[in-house]
Amino acid sequence: MGIDLEHFRKLIDEEIKKCESELKYTKENQAELRSDNRDTNTFLKGDRKSNEEAIKGTYLQIDSLNKNINNLKNALLRIENGTYGICFICKKTIPILHLEKILTNTRCNNCIKPSKK
Repeated sequence: MGIDLEHFRKLIDEEIKKCESELKYTKENQAELRSDNRDTNTFLKGDRKSNEEAIKGTYLQIDSLNKNINNLKNALLRIENGTYGICFICKKTIPILHLEKILTNTRCNNCIKPSKK
């Protein structure tokens, strides 16, 4: 039995929408934190430091979300060109359960694991 590409296309599209929504929220949160940080009357010195750490955290989260969205869009391209679910290394089929766990998976279990020599 082959891979139901429409099933995976739907799952990937849903995940992209979820990530894009989270990205929008995180960017709004970051803008609010940055605005608060500029207001010198809002924070004491210790509060300003924790706010700056929160801003740094949003940068990391935004970067992670952008990478995830990019990986998901690449998975959609692999569906279009017929290589979704095929291991980049050995060209064998990636088990469906593994694809459902990690939609952007590009390697089978044998190629993920380091070889024992």
